[in-house]
Amino acid sequence: MMGTMIILLSFCLMEAVSNCPNRTHITEDDFLKALFVARVEVLSKQKKWWWWNYIDYKVSYKQFYNPLFPIDVIIPRVFPIQIGLPKKCGPTLKTGVQYVFGCLGGDSCLFVKRFDDVTEAEKALITRFI
Repeated sequence: MMGTMIILLSFCLMEAVSNCPNRTHITEDDFLKALFVARVEVLSKQKKWWWWNYIDYKVSYKQFYNPLFPIDVIIPRVFPIQIGLPKKCGPTLKTGVQYVFGCLGGDSCLFVKRFDDVTEAEKALITRFI
């Protein structure tokens, strides 16, 4: 009985810590916190780990906006080709569409926004370091 309670508590804890990325606007604070900010194209999607509570998106990087790293050297090591988003975070991303991602890692994104919907102010924010 105690083992079952621990497992259920684990499920609840994992669900609680899965934060949804901001999908309405890109803030300077989120931009500066992100390990990488990139324009990506979604190639495919599939339900993934954590008992089907995440959706993994296979992505192709089109442009990077963080000049803090020598991008061509570390892409294979740091930037994941799959990015996971909690399923509870609303509509799934569409295959073949480009998005701007600001992430701390492959499964921890601060913001995700469709590239066509990025405002001029947000474009100025993310491109000022190029």
